[in-house]
Amino acid sequence: MSAAEVANKRAVVEKRGTKETAVVSTSSDTVPPPPPGHIQVKVGAAGIAFADCLQRCGLYPGSPPEPYTPGYDACGTVTALGEGVEGYTVGDRVAMLCVWGAASQHLNFPVGAPSKPHGSKSQPFGGASHIAKVPSSLKGSGDGEVVSLVLNYVTAYQMLHRVGNIPRSCTDSSERKTVLVHGAAGGVGTAVLELCKAAGARCIGTCSGGDKAGVVEDFREIDKD
Repeated sequence: MSAAEVANKRAVVEKRGTKETAVVSTSSDTVPPPPPGHIQVKVGAAGIAFADCLQRCGLYPGSPPEPYTPGYDACGTVTALGEGVEGYTVGDRVAMLCVWGAASQHLNFPVGAPSKPHGSKSQPFGGASHIAKVPSSLKGSGDGEVVSLVLNYVTAYQMLHRVGNIPRSCTDSSERKTVLVHGAAGGVGTAVLELCKAAGARCIGTCSGGDKAGVVEDFREIDKD
């Protein structure tokens, strides 16, 4: 291994299936120095979303062939810059939307225009629209907390405010909206509940029951009407 390479471990889905039948292992390899237009990131935390479960079962559109490394989103620290990279420096903290491949200790991520709009086996997505610097206001938050914002909260925000047209602040009670949230115990669902609280909207959350009901009950203080 040359000095320019980085020792690495990553999760690998060797065989798709349910949580009982899928084969998932850990693989050791090396990550090469970042190519032009890429940054190298030491991953601090990778998210696990429902989309990861769908990919594992082979139900997610455009899923990579086996074997592949899962992980929809990640947060970490920039450790190296490829040729031509501007706007990033070593030490920057970044959050990335990878779609898959985030469950790795290190990864090279493209920060320019993606070469393939729907990705490839080695790099599904990339480009400026799929990565952001973590703002200084989140300096005290761990990578595990930050990564929860990448997929779940961005999706919730888009649905609530851009698609649903719910105002970000309902100061007038006559303008207060009521939002019905299905699957309210999931990652996106709980994000919608919290964003509704921030916006002053009234929520009605549904879930399948059992332990999930307790998750939704914990949000009862959002609205006691």
